[in-house]
Order: sequence, then C-alpha cells, then structure tokens
Amino acid sequence: SSLGSIIDFCGGQLDMGSLGSEGLTATERQVQRLTLIVQAFICGYILIYVIFYRNHHLKLEPVTGNVHVDVWGGAHGHTQADFEQLAYCEGHGASVGVQAGTCLVSRRKTSLLDDSWNHIGTLSPGQSVLAAGPPKDFGGVLRVPVQSGGIVDLQDMRRCSHQAGSAPELHRCGFVNEVDLLQMDGGRFVPTFVQVVHQKASCADGSSYLDTCQLDYRATPENQQVIDEFYIGYIERYKVQFTHAFQSDIIGQMTLDEASHLDMPECGGAAFGGPPAICYDRTGGGHDETTIAGLLSLAGLTLDSNNMETNHPGNLEAFRTSGMKLHVSVQYSNVESFWSWAGLGTIGYRYHVDVMPAQSVWRSIILKPESYRAWVNAGDIVGIGKCDRLVIWADGIEISGRVAGHLGHLDITNLLLVLSASIPLLWLASNIVRCLLLRTTSGKYETMGFDDERDGLKGRGAGAALSGEDSGGHPGDSP
Repeated sequence: SSLGSIIDFCGGQLDMGSLGSEGLTATERQVQRLTLIVQAFICGYILIYVIFYRNHHLKLEPVTGNVHVDVWGGAHGHTQADFEQLAYCEGHGASVGVQAGTCLVSRRKTSLLDDSWNHIGTLSPGQSVLAAGPPKDFGGVLRVPVQSGGIVDLQDMRRCSHQAGSAPELHRCGFVNEVDLLQMDGGRFVPTFVQVVHQKASCADGSSYLDTCQLDYRATPENQQVIDEFYIGYIERYKVQFTHAFQSDIIGQMTLDEASHLDMPECGGAAFGGPPAICYDRTGGGHDETTIAGLLSLAGLTLDSNNMETNHPGNLEAFRTSGMKLHVSVQYSNVESFWSWAGLGTIGYRYHVDVMPAQSVWRSIILKPESYRAWVNAGDIVGIGKCDRLVIWADGIEISGRVAGHLGHLDITNLLLVLSASIPLLWLASNIVRCLLLRTTSGKYETMGFDDERDGLKGRGAGAALSGEDSGGHPGDSP
C-alpha cells in the first residue's frame, strides 16, 4: 500500500528519543514549518485556482436555444465600372489582357465576320478559339481577330485556359439582386461564384415530339452549355444579422437583448483600430450585425484563402470558387474567472466561428423564363428553345448557427466535494514532508558519528558491568 511504501522509505519507525532532546526539537520545528508551507500551498491552489479561477465547485447546466441568420446586400456598386477596384475581378470589359494566343470561348451562338463585316461562319456556344491579336474598335464595337480566320464580337466571348477550352481562367464580376441571389437554402447560402447553364430539352423516349413527350435534360456537352459565369462583386460587404434566444433550467428563457454582449461594441460607435468584426445593434428588439468579411475574420480566413480539402490538383483552390461551410456557435456563460465563484456572474455570450472541412459547397436552382433576366443579359438567352431551361450552379458560403454553453450556480454538494478532496492531499503532504525530513536528519547524524559515539558509550558501560561481576568475588569473601 501507499502508507506501507512511505514507512519503508522512511526506514521503519524512527526512535525519536535516541536523537537527543536538541535534535528532536530542531527536527520537529523543521517538519512543522515545511508541513505548514506545503499545506498552505495546497489550500491556496484549491481556493485560488480550483474555486476562484476555474470555478470547478459550481454546478453547470447546459444552455440551448435557436439562432436566426439573415443576409442582405447592403449598399455597394452594381456595374462593371464599380468592380474595377476589386482584385479578384477580371477588370472592366473582356478586352483586358486579350492578345495574340489568348484563349477565348463563346458565350452564345456567335457569328464569324470578315474585315467587311460579312458573315463567314458560326461559333457554337462553348466553342473555344485563339485570338490572333488584341481587340480593335470597329465603330464603337470591340472585335478580336481569331487564328482560325475572321473576327468576332468581344462581348460574345470570355477568356479560358488552353488546357480546357471551356474552363475559365479569369472571371468577371457581376451583380444579382439580393432577392434572387439569396433564395437558396432559406437565405443561409450566400453565392460567391455563379455559372449559368443552358440545358437543351430532349424526349426521354428518344422521339422528337417535344410538345407532347416526357422531357429529359441531359448533362452532356451536346445538351448542356455554360453561357455565363461570374463572381458576385462586393460579396464581402454583404450584411449578416444574427438574432438568438436561449434557455436553461436555472434562468428559464431569455433573449440576446437581456444578456451581456461580451467583447462586442455597439454598432455605430467609435471603434479604435477600424470597424469591429461584429457589433450589437439595439434597434428592432436587438440583434448582432457583421459582414461576410467580418464573419470570415472571426475564423481567420478570407474568400481568397486556399481550401485544403479541394480535389483540385495540388489541393489548390480558393474558397471563392470552392465554397465553404461556416459553423457559428453562440457560447453563453456566466462563469468568469475570479468574478463568479458564488455563481452570480453576469450572463453573456461570445461568437466562435469554425470552417467545416468540405471539398465543395454549392447549390442549384432552375430558373423560370421570367427570371432569366435577373441573372443574364438578353443577348445570352438568344437561341433558347421553348422547352429548354436555364440552371444556376452557385458555389458559396453555407452559414449555420447554434446556441451552446453552460450556466453555473453555487451548489453546496459540489463545494463540499471539492473541499473534501483536499483533506487526503493535506494528510499525504504532511507525511511525505515528515518522512523526507526525518530521513535526511537521520542520515545527517550518522555522518557526524553520533551513532558511533553512542555505541561506544554503550560498549564501555557493558564492559564495566561485566568486569565488576567477574571481580566481585564470591559472597562472603572479605574485601
């Protein structure tokens, strides 16, 4: 047992009387002094660290609730000229960077013209060509020569890579009104990159009677073409609003307006070092407000950060095109170090934002004909058949939220358990200190020759007694 090990380490029971009164008094004083120091340290650890700092004596009750997320566009630019200053946009007009050898792909059915503007051929939607030189201005219309012969209207083309003619290398920035843009997933999905896909209708039975047959939309190059793709300009400035309520067995039901907004300034106030990542707005019953950029900053990222989970070569793809999942946790607590040891701390909350691993996060919607113009220009929908359709494929940010945390209150049972746990520690510390000090003191006296001297005295006494007995003679002998 542990007690037996301590006794064995001490070398058995020590005869304190054999040390002499002076040695015994000094040793006991040292034992008492060191024991009090160690016990005071243990008591301080229990009181200061365990109770006042960590609040382990409090009984914690879980917090549950709900979070509502709302996103809207806010005030920002809507035109290509407004997007020129954005680093991730291709630039104003498709002519930026176009030169001999630049890969171009047609957005729609496009006419090939000669120098006299006569029609000499047609490019199908999605067909790629190489530019023979930079664009030229023909009466206010930019046209670019192509290496296969002829010239094309630059507004009907977009840039692409040489390796895959239909894969975009650079993207323009576009605008979509917030009602249409944020209709996916109940407004909790914010598109960042949009592809507009033209799907041609066909008959499921293989016939050509599109007016009467069951329609089929096949995802093949012959039946599906990307007619436009773009980034959502100024998406980082879009506003994000959080409202939440919470409850626990201790305090019942409450709203965020009744809690303390920890580390969160009020919106519109003076902020040192720039605008805060998130702020509290008292209007409308109270809510917390941030932007897409502010929300990402809480996770330590931007949309141009690399998504290491992507399946692209080399695991290289920005979140702007791969999409991402943001998990927002509202952590409620009334436990603060040194201030809530009695369980009466202020109830407050903080935000924690985590990015959940995902290769790609996307949504899709099928547009009705009356909604086409909210996403593309009229020129992009030329040639769409009566039964054809447009599909929006959007990569973006999925935002989810939850209420979590714990509220603590003083519980006598928990407090007694914490305090009672210190009693064995105090006893054990006292015995260990006494054992170590007595063992050290015993070794000290042996080194000084104390035991040898004592043994010598015992030997002489024993010898004297023996010689006296031997020389005493027989009873009755005369001296």
